[in-house]
Amino acid sequence: MAPPDSMEDLPFRETLVEQAQLSECDRIDLNLLGNIQGDTAHVAFMTYPEGEVIAMDRNFHRLPFMKHFKADDIQEQVIGGTIKEHFPEALHKKVTDAVEAMIEASHLREFVFYSDDTTATHLSVCVSTATPGDYSILGIEMEILDETEMLDITASSEELHKTLATAGHALDLCTTGREAARLVCDTVFKMIGHFERGMVYYFHEDLSGEVIHEIKKDHVESSYLGMHFPKSDIPQSARLLYVKNVVRYIKDVDGEDVPIISNHRAIDLTQTRSRSVHACHLIYLRGMGVKSAMSLAVVSKGELWGLIAFHGYTTPFKPMLHRLIAGETLASRVSARVMTHDKTVETTRTVLMGDVFRKWKPKSSVKENLEELGDQILSVMEADVLVARFTPADTEHSTVLSVSKGDKSLVPKGLFWNKLSHVVPKNGMMARSTQKQFQELGLNETNFPGSGFVFMRGEGIEFMVGRAYKARDVVWAGNPDAPKLNIGGLLHPRASFEAQVQKAKKDSHPFNTLDQKLAEMLKDLVFRAEESNGWMLGLLKKNDIKEANIRSFDALEVAEDDNKLMAALRDDLRNLDEALDTSGRRYLASPKAKSQVVFSHFATQMEPAMRVLAGPELDFELAIEAESREKTTPISIDHTEISQIVLNIVKKSIEFAGPIGRVKVNFHLEENLMDAIEATEDDVAKCTSFVCLLKDIPSQTWMRAVKDYATGVEAREDEQWFCFSATDSGNGMEQKALQEMFQHYTDARGDWAKASVDQGNLSLYACAELVRRLGGFMTCASTPVEGTSFHIGIPVASTNSVASVGQQIAISGPILLVGKGIFGLENQLLSQCKEAGLSVPIVKAQDGREALSLFSGDRHPSVVIIDYNMDGMDGLETLSKLRKIEMESDLPSAYMISCTGDVTDTMTMLLLNAGGHNEVMVKPLPEDFIPKLVPRFKVENETANGLLNQIMTADNY
Repeated sequence: MAPPDSMEDLPFRETLVEQAQLSECDRIDLNLLGNIQGDTAHVAFMTYPEGEVIAMDRNFHRLPFMKHFKADDIQEQVIGGTIKEHFPEALHKKVTDAVEAMIEASHLREFVFYSDDTTATHLSVCVSTATPGDYSILGIEMEILDETEMLDITASSEELHKTLATAGHALDLCTTGREAARLVCDTVFKMIGHFERGMVYYFHEDLSGEVIHEIKKDHVESSYLGMHFPKSDIPQSARLLYVKNVVRYIKDVDGEDVPIISNHRAIDLTQTRSRSVHACHLIYLRGMGVKSAMSLAVVSKGELWGLIAFHGYTTPFKPMLHRLIAGETLASRVSARVMTHDKTVETTRTVLMGDVFRKWKPKSSVKENLEELGDQILSVMEADVLVARFTPADTEHSTVLSVSKGDKSLVPKGLFWNKLSHVVPKNGMMARSTQKQFQELGLNETNFPGSGFVFMRGEGIEFMVGRAYKARDVVWAGNPDAPKLNIGGLLHPRASFEAQVQKAKKDSHPFNTLDQKLAEMLKDLVFRAEESNGWMLGLLKKNDIKEANIRSFDALEVAEDDNKLMAALRDDLRNLDEALDTSGRRYLASPKAKSQVVFSHFATQMEPAMRVLAGPELDFELAIEAESREKTTPISIDHTEISQIVLNIVKKSIEFAGPIGRVKVNFHLEENLMDAIEATEDDVAKCTSFVCLLKDIPSQTWMRAVKDYATGVEAREDEQWFCFSATDSGNGMEQKALQEMFQHYTDARGDWAKASVDQGNLSLYACAELVRRLGGFMTCASTPVEGTSFHIGIPVASTNSVASVGQQIAISGPILLVGKGIFGLENQLLSQCKEAGLSVPIVKAQDGREALSLFSGDRHPSVVIIDYNMDGMDGLETLSKLRKIEMESDLPSAYMISCTGDVTDTMTMLLLNAGGHNEVMVKPLPEDFIPKLVPRFKVENETANGLLNQIMTADNY
């Protein structure tokens, strides 16, 4: 941390370093300080695989097996040698095994314990790399364990296990990241036992911080709860280190550092837990009376969400390794909960914006709509004032009509509108949230009394939403006087608090990424309410099927950046014009409107993709009639699964093609498998890289394996092969890179962050699994510089029958509908079951928690249909807990169907990666979903798990 802004009253002022040094933290790499804390551990660094020692701490000779070296000679005699020369054989083997295990698992570090009874030496050893995936330089950190520590490790292992289990169960019940952080703070505070205060720091969008929770021992009188501090208290370099290494301890703020000695090489100490602390932070802690400290980082989406910090005020203290690891484990659970909660908040706000879209009346004026919906827009945008000005186009005068909602005292004056109308282009948008930014625009408090705004300018419309000063929210919940600490000296958090208040008087809550996305949606809605008039329907009426197809995929690609909005629209909108207008506006505003993507043979195979975009009301008879002139036979397919595969592959091809590349997509039917794979041979013969994924063969190269497979497949008389290919003119890739594109993520440390960051690999892997599930094949061929081709073949019925390719579903209990959004299926299910001669009861649960109570009842459901978008516990969490109940209670596995309005990569892959479900369906559900589902019901005593469920929940996934 940086020091307080004011240091006039600090008792150690005469010993302070220069003010220039106090800001060093923002300018240097803290991981390269080159020291470790004294009396904590010993470190050495080696090259791999050579094992050459390139650096070590100055006191390395104090290790029992190094005592034959003199302090003055150790650098010359050890550096440049190998660890095999200087480490005991047993320790060298332990280190070597740890390195191999770390590399095999792609971990950043690995722990081992080493004991030598002859010398009574006990060490905890951590082998680590500072750079993920780079094992050329490895750190070896060794802590000497005394008998007390060894006994504690043995005696407390069972206790720690129970603590983690209890905390894990409690974390499952937490609904927010803040709640989870508070729980872990209290748990670790009691688990460690030494510290006298524990706190949870939460960082706002502008990086300023706030203490949102505090636990302390009875003799500590002062309180930090409610304290706010500026972003400078946690320098950016420190934030980056916390993201990479979430555990930090300081044994003694007054202790001496031990330098790392090397042959003039900078050593990266990112993963070294005993890394020393910068003088700035030590000064800050001394001013608060702190003697020892520990912190656990909470990381969300690659950024520092908060810190769980602990302070001791009496004696030096270093937490034992096994307790540090336990704390890190709990902190990672908090990070996962934070990401889940953030996603829920984001979805909630987006659904509310979708509700604005639904309520918007196309036949009313924009002014009338804003008058009616203004308060709801303010709530969604988390703003305090909304103002719109209109200049009628049919008047010769500069008549201005306006509408305002919210705090009237924040309405901007005339100069505000004049300035911004000359700065912001037509159909443009600007967001500002600091006084400095206002001054650059020539604005002040007179012409804009607020502290932050989003301004939009369209044809005859100027529109803004504004926020009030953040200082309204900055309060101290603790002692209003400068509090003093009875242990260890004066406490000076007031300086940081007062600095934050002064800053908050000038700034607003910053507009985060979600705010700006919602503002962009709002801009589209307000400015282009009259511009889109069913362009896709017009194209279809003109029989321009190719162009309609191009635009539908372009619109989907554009919507990928805003998939949550589309999810909300698909959930709430049932009017075709509104749905098409929304997607059309986003398409027309995008540079991808001029895409060179080419499609051919558009037939009923593309019906699912179009339904995803426009909803079930779109009449495809015209498209079918037009395409029938090319004599393409209609086929029966599983709409949802095929559309998942096709949309994923097309979007991946567009991504590979780049902004100026071309993607050619082709659909056709073949009579048998050999004919289906012949089309791929020409492409493969010209490519240098190739991957083939078959139903029963995980991964093989081309030619013999494929043909052997094809000849072994028994052809059915009523079966043809639906073939799809996508070829791009992008840069292509080498064989290794191509194979990696199809690898699932197996890192044991994986969490939701990986799913959101690396969707491409997961998407292609999931596509391959879906193709296998349908009994088909998938190939991918690529040549660097020339491009990449995907080929897919899936066996389908050659008639127009409604028969499904899905598996039979065993029925021994009721059907459970989870989520009010799908209660409408009840009547259709009852009707179809009656028609099929089945008597299957239907049970409804309004949310996930009610579903859990019903699931634990006497009659275990055989089929569960879950709505992803539910209040509180969402569909993913509900699904996971239902499967957990089945496993713990040894219940038969129900056939579970997840329903979501969002079929973009993100949501599809979250559902697939979550595992546990048997099918993923889009909303609104296809009209033939229930008629195809019920015939698969087979009344018997046991339900079989779906193949995809087995794949996604297997031990090696």
